[in-house]
Parts: sequence; structure tokens; C-alpha cells
Amino acid sequence: MVKAIEIAYYMVDYAHKSEKGCLLSGFKMNSLLFLVQGYSLVRLNRRAFKDKIHKNSYGAFIPEPHGQFRQYGCLFIPRKHVVTNPLYWKECNTPYYDKYEVCYRDKATAYAIYMCDRLDEKTEEIIKEVYDTYCKMSIPALNDYIRSMQSYKQSDQFFDIDL
Repeated sequence: MVKAIEIAYYMVDYAHKSEKGCLLSGFKMNSLLFLVQGYSLVRLNRRAFKDKIHKNSYGAFIPEPHGQFRQYGCLFIPRKHVVTNPLYWKECNTPYYDKYEVCYRDKATAYAIYMCDRLDEKTEEIIKEVYDTYCKMSIPALNDYIRSMQSYKQSDQFFDIDL
């Protein structure tokens, strides 16, 4: 099973390739990941990613994607992303990025282009459907929508569903 950050990278890549006319913001990412997880549970009877989804006053919160994308806030996540520890990614040989442009003056950052090739076709379809359906919603409207769901109202601290 993949991590939420892999689905997030796929979603950013899809947002730039799609012709929907809306790009993905850092604040919107958590809400869309929450919806991807829900769609996957309903349609495929399995989780899309293994990370726990935390509940907060705004809606859903997933630590790793939030940490990667919070720097963008309400701004659109660009096609090239600043990676905070490029040496870690290179050592792990993870398929998250297409290419690196390491800045050697500051070894703590690098530019990378998103990529994820480990997702199955059904998960990719769900990600695209969620993005296409909800990308034009404002962040407050999306958060209100999530907070109105029974799963949000009935959960304590986590949305942790075991199948």
C-alpha cells in the first residue's frame, strides 16, 4: 500500500496535466486526500493509502503531505517542488520525482518534478474523479463539506478505518 504523499504527488501532476482550469493549493490537498480515501473505501473496499488521517478544526489533516505542501498555503502547488532533503530521496531511490535539480550552494534543498508510477489504475481513476469533482470548490467550502460528513462528526482524533 502506498503512502498519502505518493497520492498527493500524483494529484499535483494530474492537476498540471488536466484541462480543468484549476490548480491544486497546499491547503486543499488534505481535504482531497481525505475524499480519495473515502472513495477508495466505498468503491474498492480498501484504503488508498496507509497514513492516518487526523481530525482538526478545519477538517482532515495528514501530517506528511501537509508538511511537504504547507509552504504553498492558498497558493497553487507548482510543477517543480522544493524538496527539503534531496539526499534522502536519492538514497532511498523513491519514484516520487521525475528529475532533480540539486542546488549545491544550499545542500538542504533541490527542485524536483513530481512523479509517481506505483499507483494501480483503479486508484488513479479515483484520484482523477475526486480532483475533477472537487477542484473548483473553495477551501472553506471543501472544509465545510468534510465537517458535515458523519465520519467527521463521529470520529474522535483520527479517521482510522480498519477493513
